[in-house]
Amino acid sequence: TRPDVTLVDQEMMTYPWYLPKVAKHLPGVVFPGDRWNPVEGLLPDGSVTFNLHHFLKVNKHKETFVCIGLHEGDPTWKKDYSLWPWGSCDKLVPSEVAFNPAEWANRTRNLYNWSEGYGRFDSSTWEAVANEEMWQARMKTAFFLFGLGEMPSVSGEVKAQLYTLAYNIQYQGPPSHLLA
Repeated sequence: TRPDVTLVDQEMMTYPWYLPKVAKHLPGVVFPGDRWNPVEGLLPDGSVTFNLHHFLKVNKHKETFVCIGLHEGDPTWKKDYSLWPWGSCDKLVPSEVAFNPAEWANRTRNLYNWSEGYGRFDSSTWEAVANEEMWQARMKTAFFLFGLGEMPSVSGEVKAQLYTLAYNIQYQGPPSHLLA
């Protein structure tokens, strides 16, 4: 049991029965309507819809993480938030928070407690899928930093720092015996 963690399923919030059943079990989470929908408004049945930006705004007192992505049909969160890699998930961070690449790399360095070798499982098994997800998570921060370095607006000095951090995360991360 993790009393400090609250799980809310974005897709499930589209069903009229979901919030009435689960909201009472999620203390501290505010739902600014009856259902999630990319377009806020009033449905013919009287239900009030809210978008992701509105949900995040009224829950700014809580840290928010996204696993398996956000619904592409609701980009409203992009107005005031950024996604920063956090293991196999991402953290939604207010846009006004300055990103410090070295601090973030250090903060997320020990998120991985994965000891299975890459390619260890038969490709037709669920274990192979899970193993691949974990190895992708290992590389996520490195690719994120590399992508920031590729932005045209980034100075040469900052590019070098980002590329160095990405390289160090990628190639000094997993123990070599796991790559066999």
